[in-house]
Amino acid sequence: MLAAAGIERVKALVIAIDDEEKITELAEYVVKNHPHVHVTARARNRHHVYHLWSVGCRDIIRETYDSSLRISRSVLEAMGIAHDTAEAMVDAFNTMDRKAMVHVADAFDMNIPPVENDDYIAAVKVIRDEWQPKLAEEMREIRERGQDAS
Repeated sequence: MLAAAGIERVKALVIAIDDEEKITELAEYVVKNHPHVHVTARARNRHHVYHLWSVGCRDIIRETYDSSLRISRSVLEAMGIAHDTAEAMVDAFNTMDRKAMVHVADAFDMNIPPVENDDYIAAVKVIRDEWQPKLAEEMREIRERGQDAS
């Protein structure tokens, strides 16, 4: 079907079907057999991101992630936090989370269950033990700057 659709001539392919396995299979096939094609794939959840990363896809859009960020900002504002401060807090989280995704994805192995993958577990512990406290401190500083500005 890809040949009939002209896969040899396309520059980009967006994969936005519902089945996780089929998304991953298609991404893997295109990345390996048509390296000239930029593959953007929708990930259904966090572990699906790791599967897509494992097969070589590097442009991955998490299905509900962006709306979750917007909801978070909205809730922060509803709690009385100024728009600019709430936006800075969400941006700080987003920056850390995207770095964390790559950090953990590099340790993920589709052939080893996560609970048995020592590298994966170690990468998650780095996020929990080192990165999250830094993020919490950054959030506190952002809130303080926001309060000083008002």
